[in-house]
Amino acid sequence: MIPMPKGLRLPKRPAGQAISSVLVVVLLAGALTVAAGAGFGVTQPLLGDGSAFLAKGHTVAHVNGETGLSDAELAQQLATGTERLQTVRLPDGRVAIVNKDTGTVTFLDAATMTVTGTKPGTKPGKPGGSGKDDIVPVATEKDGYLVDLKDNTVTKIVTPGQPPSQPVSAPGPIVGVAPGGDSAWVVTATGDAVEVVDGRAVRTVRVGAPAAGITQADGHPVVVATDGTAYAVDGAQPRAIGNLGVSGGNLVLGSWRGAGRLVVAVDRRTGRLGALDPRTGQVTTVTIRVGRSARLDAPVLLGTWAYVPDYAGPSLWRVNLATGTADRKPFEVPGRKGVPFSLEVSGGKVWANDQYDRRALVVDADGTQHYVDKGASPDVTDSQDETNGGGPTNPATPPDRPEGGEPQPGPTTPAPGPRVTVPTFPAGTPYQSACEQITALGLLCRPAPGGDRDGLDTGDVIFTDPPGGRQVPVDSRVVVRYVGPLRNPNVVGLPIKRACDTLDDRGLRCRRVTDPTPADTPQQLGVVSSQDPQAGEDIDKGGTVRLTYRDTIAAPSVQGSMHKAACDQLEKTYKMVCTAVEGDPATGGNQPGAVYAQDPAPGTVVRIGDRITVTYYRGSSTIGRYVGRNVDEACADVTRRGFTCVKQEGLTAWGNGTAGAVYQQTPDADTAHNVGSTVTLTFYSNTGPAIDSYAGRDINAACAAIQAAGYVCNPVNDLHRDTTANIVYAQDQAAGSAAPIGSAVTVRYSQWSTVEYYIYQRDDGSDVWVLRPAGQNPPGYGRQAFRVGQGYAAGTAIPGASFVNGYFCTIGGGRCGGLDVNHFASRFNAPYSLNGTAWEGPTGLAVFMASCPAGSVQIYRTWRGAGTAASPRVYSISSDPNANGAADREALGCVWA
Repeated sequence: MIPMPKGLRLPKRPAGQAISSVLVVVLLAGALTVAAGAGFGVTQPLLGDGSAFLAKGHTVAHVNGETGLSDAELAQQLATGTERLQTVRLPDGRVAIVNKDTGTVTFLDAATMTVTGTKPGTKPGKPGGSGKDDIVPVATEKDGYLVDLKDNTVTKIVTPGQPPSQPVSAPGPIVGVAPGGDSAWVVTATGDAVEVVDGRAVRTVRVGAPAAGITQADGHPVVVATDGTAYAVDGAQPRAIGNLGVSGGNLVLGSWRGAGRLVVAVDRRTGRLGALDPRTGQVTTVTIRVGRSARLDAPVLLGTWAYVPDYAGPSLWRVNLATGTADRKPFEVPGRKGVPFSLEVSGGKVWANDQYDRRALVVDADGTQHYVDKGASPDVTDSQDETNGGGPTNPATPPDRPEGGEPQPGPTTPAPGPRVTVPTFPAGTPYQSACEQITALGLLCRPAPGGDRDGLDTGDVIFTDPPGGRQVPVDSRVVVRYVGPLRNPNVVGLPIKRACDTLDDRGLRCRRVTDPTPADTPQQLGVVSSQDPQAGEDIDKGGTVRLTYRDTIAAPSVQGSMHKAACDQLEKTYKMVCTAVEGDPATGGNQPGAVYAQDPAPGTVVRIGDRITVTYYRGSSTIGRYVGRNVDEACADVTRRGFTCVKQEGLTAWGNGTAGAVYQQTPDADTAHNVGSTVTLTFYSNTGPAIDSYAGRDINAACAAIQAAGYVCNPVNDLHRDTTANIVYAQDQAAGSAAPIGSAVTVRYSQWSTVEYYIYQRDDGSDVWVLRPAGQNPPGYGRQAFRVGQGYAAGTAIPGASFVNGYFCTIGGGRCGGLDVNHFASRFNAPYSLNGTAWEGPTGLAVFMASCPAGSVQIYRTWRGAGTAASPRVYSISSDPNANGAADREALGCVWA
């Protein structure tokens, strides 16, 4: 058997799920090497398959929303006391786990879920957690950020080992944060929206009104003012896109962790929710019937549903934005009353999770709710444990841990008591019967509704935990998972067949009911307009759902259309059966193939699938003469004659004819053909001939060749390495490519030739060097030579020239700066003397570049010594300003390296 990777803790689970869970671990163990205590792994498909990474006590668990159980759990402790953790998926494939109290960030590889590093926090830890939401993590398409609401700063999350990113300060109290593409956006209470890209503030957009916050809608950042007006802020200027219908100082905006197409905000005090479609401007407002003690917070979106958290419950309100209604009762969220829980959309599901509760609420895309089990742990409580009254214990700190303290030793293990065997129940056993048998054995039975299973009806047992056949102590709890009532899916707006297929997939029966009122538009035909029971209501497996739809409409008029287009419209848009019949011959101005009669007549009410017969002018038509005519004009005439026109691009117009002019047609002109036949028109293309390679040519000759090919020459003169004057060294358009006639072809050259420079050492071995063009060393110099780089000939007037002059002294007697002979190069351009001795010069030696473009390097003259016999002046030329133990230096300019 393949050993399990270290660092994995598998939660307890029913036998029915154990096989798949163990398979995940076995696959991981064979594919990954995980350091002890470093992390956990899940297979890549699970990351987007209805799953999420949820905070669980002092660590994080990967939970599968389909099985309702945890796949694996990080063995590393990331929090103490009641400190809060939040997971954020980063765009580089990592998962960042942020301790919101200390600011510590732990990085996991999303593919292998191994810990890849930790970024220490900058906030001092507080015993038991601060309880304040000061640190908010956010992820853009490129980076992750930590927004500190206390310091009003935004800091880029960098990889461990990289230099820390400097925080960006907002110009006031931050009241909202949201991503938008590559940018992180924060907004202040005064309405200043700051865009942060790659850890830097790139601009501030002023809305000009007090802001309630910022959210993400349709992929864009949107600021909502306290008067309810929404502003898109990622354009050149803020743009008002509508009003949400809710306003005031109690607004809380939709969370980016569950953003959708709509801009959403809810009034914490009244429970009134507003939703704005930024594309259409449509506004929907719904009032949620919350109590006075409600503690509403940022909603999330999934499909046409909005979900609003109420920490007082704790609970989650579901709002149907398609119908503008809210549920009469919220979903219960496992956890502690009055304590905030996390709310996000992951894997196509909504997840509401109290970090210190064993259970979490999951809502599917169709609005169906169920619960998942993150697994037992000493630092979480179980609010659904019936031995605890079925409700949360609401402790001040997690179990087995005093306020701000470390884990305490548990009680000693009691002596083994009597044990019994958990029964095994055959398929189809009602859960009530199973609980009776379990109770009769002295065990505690906890029935729990689960998902659907093929072959089982509502109330039938799916599995037990512990599984049947296992021995457990008397008074142990046995969870009986059974098929619970189904949640009626929302199929309003779906085609009737697809809607029925959806119900059938859920084990429900579909009853089709036609609405006698004719449809107003063809888009309403065959589409469900209402359902009974309504979406989201409980329904037993095998139950019947009545779907009402319209199947009649007034027949449209297709007279005057070509018969093929008329039948396409009737069959594809109106869902009718169309029969096209030849009628009278086309005479006069009538067009062959055009419909002139239909049965039933326009305006007659017809049903889906009814047959409509269209009668059209029969006969053939004569093809016109199109050579020499513009192809678009000619094609329009082909269509008017009842034929199908095909435009075919042919030879280039350059040197041949006029662009767009037809020079060949098939079939020939003045021949008769059936209506609907294809006429192909070949025309001169506006594309020029293949562009030649101009590298190595004289610039004037290259431009002449470009002009001759029908293009416009765009010569660009600039400095470049290894160039000969006026010879093309590069071109922007690749050789062999083509472009529209008259397009610019850019060729690059330099009017200045480069010269290769060397420094040469005096033959007597003294430390005296001269700067000369390659091969032009003066007599007596050449003992050693070193390449300096490519510059320009002395006196060349290049842009930004740095003129280098030569100075020398040969009078002997140690009077040349302490030497008999001495040389140096300098940008100095005046007579020079050292210690009373005049030197020869200046003499032009070279021209370097004053600034350094890419591919070039700065060259220095360096020197040391006082210029006396005891301390001779020694000069050097190098790219290293400290070469040869230099005491001082002069920048001579830049050369091509």
